[in-house]
Amino acid sequence: MADTRSREAPPSSLTTQTLTIEQQRQIITELQTPVIQVWEGILALPIVGSLDTARTQEMTETLLERIVETGSEIVLLDITGVPVVDTAVAKHLLETIAAIRLWGLRPCWSGSRRSCTGIPARMV
Repeated sequence: MADTRSREAPPSSLTTQTLTIEQQRQIITELQTPVIQVWEGILALPIVGSLDTARTQEMTETLLERIVETGSEIVLLDITGVPVVDTAVAKHLLETIAAIRLWGLRPCWSGSRRSCTGIPARMV
């Protein structure tokens, strides 16, 4: 009598590679946007590298998820690692700040250099 029970086929190498790539992509995304709870009720978002629309959206979504998870009331945005804060980058940062404020939180800004401190003020 033959065994008619279904057997799971071992994953193909293509499936394994696809899963590995997806896991690596997830890890990179998490490292790209580290939202750190520094104290109870306070999150820090150190931003490193350039910002574009896609990265800002991911960053904002990750931040809002962590706000919900932790119940934080204050968010510290550290832009020390952003090499250039031009008008486009300032616009992306202001969109993140607007999202934080819409949730009723207090955003704090740090790490701006003297050459870029006027940009956000002019855009508000």
